[in-house]
Order: sequence, then C-alpha cells, then structure tokens
Amino acid sequence: MRPDASTPVSPASDAAPPPAAPAVFGLGARLRARHFPDYSDAALRLWLLVALAGALALIFAVSGVLSTTGAPDWRHLLAGLLLVGAAAWYPIEIPRTRYSFGAGDLFIFTLLAVLGAPAAVLASGLEGLIGTWRSTKRLSSRVSTPAIGMAAMAVAGLAFEALTTQLSRWGVDRAAAAAFALL
Repeated sequence: MRPDASTPVSPASDAAPPPAAPAVFGLGARLRARHFPDYSDAALRLWLLVALAGALALIFAVSGVLSTTGAPDWRHLLAGLLLVGAAAWYPIEIPRTRYSFGAGDLFIFTLLAVLGAPAAVLASGLEGLIGTWRSTKRLSSRVSTPAIGMAAMAVAGLAFEALTTQLSRWGVDRAAAAAFALL
C-alpha cells in the first residue's frame, strides 16, 4: 500500500535491514575467517596466485636439484643453504632505526652462479621462510614471503641461465658470460 500524503514516512522505515553476518561453513570459509579476515576477495585471489607461483617454483627447484647426482654438488648446496640460513637468522640491523636486512642475497646469487637456478630458488625460499618466521605469526606472510621469493628467483635464475647460454654460443667464455649475466 502506498502511504497517502497525510501519513508521515520515516527514512528508517524505508531502509533495508542490515545484512546478517554470513555463516562460516566449510574448510575454506573457516580458513579465511581465521587467517585472512582483513583480505578482500581480490587480495585473497592475489595471495593464492602468489602461493601457487611459489609452489610451482618449489617443484622446479626440487626437481632440478634431484636431477643433480654428484656428491660435490650436494655438499656445495648444503653449505650454501647453511650460509643463507645463518644470514637470514642474524639480520644486519641499521643503527637507530627499526630496519634490518639480510646478507643472504650474496650467498643466493653465488649459488645461482655456481649451481644454477634450482639451488638459488631453494636458498631464496629458505631466506624468506626464516625471515618471516622470526618476524610474524601470520600464516599469510609465512607462506607468501618464501613463495614470492622463490617465484622471483626462478624467473631471475632462468633469465640468468638463458643469457649465459646465449653469450656462450656467441663465443664468450662461460665464466665471463656468467659474470656479465649476473649484472
């Protein structure tokens, strides 16, 4: 029924009632409510994309490292990972600030030059994991930081290997090609 001109209409009576909070059902909804309450749908989709990219980079790294069968390579890889882990565990703090940085990149890029992209991807993931484990309790950060580090190093490592290979085909010494490609 339409109110006539003599019937006062209050603005509150025309407004829709506020929506009820959605019920949280299912594993995905409970996971989102617990670990991602402040993430919008777009932010959650981006986080999932980063996590997927990191998982693919991890698969690439593990399969690449497992295809290496020489004992010296395993020892070098473990030594490099230990150095990266130590550098991540003891970050260098900038005096009179709350900022710090890790020196692990030096060892990560050394692993890239000596053992290749798979080893550098593992080292990058280790550095990110240790850094976030020490600084935050948020699951989203503990997953996304190593994931984005591994994905970025996979791209950089593959570009390094492609450039080094191409320079070697052009007659540039392999060591010089690797040094140039690291720049």
